[in-house]
Amino acid sequence: ELSPQLAALLTEIEYVTTATISFAYRKEDLPPLKGYGYIIPQFEKSQALACTWTSCKWDNRAPDGYSLVRVFVGRIQDANALPHKEEKLTAIARQEIIKTMGVTAEPVLSWVFRWEKAMPQYNLGHAERLALIEKKLLELPGLYLAGNGYHGIGMPDCIKSGVNAAEQILAQNTQMERVR
Repeated sequence: ELSPQLAALLTEIEYVTTATISFAYRKEDLPPLKGYGYIIPQFEKSQALACTWTSCKWDNRAPDGYSLVRVFVGRIQDANALPHKEEKLTAIARQEIIKTMGVTAEPVLSWVFRWEKAMPQYNLGHAERLALIEKKLLELPGLYLAGNGYHGIGMPDCIKSGVNAAEQILAQNTQMERVR
């Protein structure tokens, strides 16, 4: 009700459901993990989007002698086909690890998390849409947006988005204090 135009622009940002499947492996069951993982291009026709080596990205994610591997599943084309059963998601992720890394050992532990409508799609025209959203926000002092739907989906991007919104709020409050 505050701004139907802004609401319409925000609803144009498309979100898909994805899942992350994490596996804990004994280090000796994996090839040497160098880097942080890989992204799977769409032309591969895989339901998996990426595989990251969580224990390489962040210290203390796995105890000594173990590694943590995470597979992301769910592309925009598969949004309605993303399996609901954990067993199926786990099977997709295991197949990806077998195919690309040659790992046939069973993981010690596994976890499945579904993220309903949580992955924004920066479709053609996203930058122009953001410019219109930011213009509409100028008409609504005191309203600020933060999140993964605007300038990046990664945690550092989301943190930056939140910090930027907080800084704008503080600047506005400081300006209001000066006026008083």
